[in-house]
Amino acid sequence: MLFRFVKLKDERAWEAELLRAGAELMLEQHRSGRSAKGAKTSEKDAEEIFLKSIDLARSQDARKWELRSAVSLARLYQQHKKKKEARQLLSNAYSRFKEGFETRDLLDAKALLDELS
Repeated sequence: MLFRFVKLKDERAWEAELLRAGAELMLEQHRSGRSAKGAKTSEKDAEEIFLKSIDLARSQDARKWELRSAVSLARLYQQHKKKKEARQLLSNAYSRFKEGFETRDLLDAKALLDELS
């Protein structure tokens, strides 16, 4: 429904965040075994959506959405012992910020970077 609105109204400012939130929901449903009936979702599907969200956010210079998607994907990579990839991805998104380091998103990103060190 929300994606339909984004496309219909050409309101693309929130699209990257909607993709990220959808991938998070997909992961939660996959892990809990509550995927929609007949849905064949996987962590690989969520990874692809996170990457799409990151690319879209970068193309829009939407650093906050890029960071949130990078944090989500870095957590997924961390769970799969892809620590190096997680750190590189998150470090790249985090380094684009020059201010706002007291905000929740940047504090969360920094904490995860510290875990990945």
